[in-house]
Amino acid sequence: MPNLPSSSPSLTTLTSLPPELLHQILTHIPKSDLPSIRLLNHTFETLAFSILFRNLLNWLDYKTSHAAVVALALDVCERPSGMWSPWASEPEGE
Repeated sequence: MPNLPSSSPSLTTLTSLPPELLHQILTHIPKSDLPSIRLLNHTFETLAFSILFRNLLNWLDYKTSHAAVVALALDVCERPSGMWSPWASEPEGE
């Protein structure tokens, strides 16, 4: 029986792609699967890590993280109290 090509690409074929293309491919994979993909090899570990933790660098920078926390606090303070009330309901007659 002749050797038929596999229907799924091999890891070697995937890793021969440019890192930019692999990164684009990995952005379409559910984030819950990325930790497992990090275990495949160094290339996938690096690419998946950058997707999983892309926002981490923003939080490591004090000025950026402080500004985000202040903006969140101001947003909460400026919202009408009815938005946070568990007893809030729709206006009658609509």
